[in-house]
Amino acid sequence: MLAVYLCTMQVAVASDIMVMNAIARASLTPVAKSGAVYFSIMNHGAADDVLVSISTPVATSAEVHETQMDGDVMQMRALEKPLAIPAGNTIKLEPGSLHVMLTGLKGPLKKGQVVALELMFEKAGVLKLDVPVGEVAASHEHMD
Repeated sequence: MLAVYLCTMQVAVASDIMVMNAIARASLTPVAKSGAVYFSIMNHGAADDVLVSISTPVATSAEVHETQMDGDVMQMRALEKPLAIPAGNTIKLEPGSLHVMLTGLKGPLKKGQVVALELMFEKAGVLKLDVPVGEVAASHEHMD
């Protein structure tokens, strides 16, 4: 049973950083120019680390955004500083919270496709991910 679980869980490791359960959302329309990616980042080391950049061949830009409510309006904006990953902690990027925003998509994200992401950490270095594309985002998630 454990072997089946480990085979289906998306995990990538670089030094003391582990990224788990990565998923991208399929584009709502064929002309969508943005998309979202979610995952958890675990720092199982003794020192804090920082996610300094993200790149992907499927978009012109990839960066961590946060979702905040401003009155009745949900706003998404890029973090002002790189994302800190404290030692011994897990940071979740999920709908309605932190997420990777892909802008300038070079084509729609399609269910079943795999998106390559490269995460650059200050201490752990480069971590490469193959992120599966799942269902279209729910209406409350990031969309064009």
